[in-house]
Amino acid sequence: MTIPKLVASDLDGTFMDAQGEYNHAYFDQVLTELNAKGTHFVVSTGRALVNVERVFAPFLGRIDIVSNNGGIIKLADGTILDIHPVSKEAMKAALALIDNHGFKLHRAVSFAGLKHQYMLNRHEDINPEQLEFMSENFSLRLVETIDEIKEPIAKMTFGFSEADGEAYIELARREIGDLGHVTTSGYGSVDVVALDVNKAAGLKRLADAYAFERGDLAAFGDGLNDIEMLHYARHPYAMPNGDQELLNLFPQALADNNHAGVLKTIESILKN
Repeated sequence: MTIPKLVASDLDGTFMDAQGEYNHAYFDQVLTELNAKGTHFVVSTGRALVNVERVFAPFLGRIDIVSNNGGIIKLADGTILDIHPVSKEAMKAALALIDNHGFKLHRAVSFAGLKHQYMLNRHEDINPEQLEFMSENFSLRLVETIDEIKEPIAKMTFGFSEADGEAYIELARREIGDLGHVTTSGYGSVDVVALDVNKAAGLKRLADAYAFERGDLAAFGDGLNDIEMLHYARHPYAMPNGDQELLNLFPQALADNNHAGVLKTIESILKN
């Protein structure tokens, strides 16, 4: 197998272990090998850019980032390549569906901007643990209405029970229509991004910026919001711990997320 020019990985359930951590020394070793061969490592995640930059602070300048499921693309040199904002109309429509159809939020609605994460005041008591985590890790700002948000929003995200999540997504895709793209990472989580935005589209834009071809891409994922990315990649890998739909479609990584499966598989690629 030819060594890919882009190696992209999802984070939660893929690159990160169950505690939301990764082996920095091991990653540094593999990243050094990739960079020596002219290969870019891409963090491709639904997480907000500000959080990705905190988690990978020691490696900024050596990684590219596709954050917010493709909503914000940032090159290793610090250039913001693209921002795809969700329209206020789409965000208001998504909120109205929650309020008007009796859906019970398990995780408050949050809005991911370039610099800050936002949450509505009326949602701050829904999940105290979420509020604490976001306050510590996401540069959180509380607002009364979304009209108070003055920066572009790349993604809105929230969570229900798994059953309600599936029901909401089915309804939202029908009702929101061309206003935005509704997706999920599973477990009741819902993301709303701009129309035609997903990880695959973000990676294609990144590849075009570097003049790489589709065949130059390897990708790793575990959830349904990774499916477009894995279909797009010439060398896709589903995590053994991933969604069964992915496992039915794609080859598996060498180990699960708790055993550094992404890094082990990359090492295997480099040796071959």
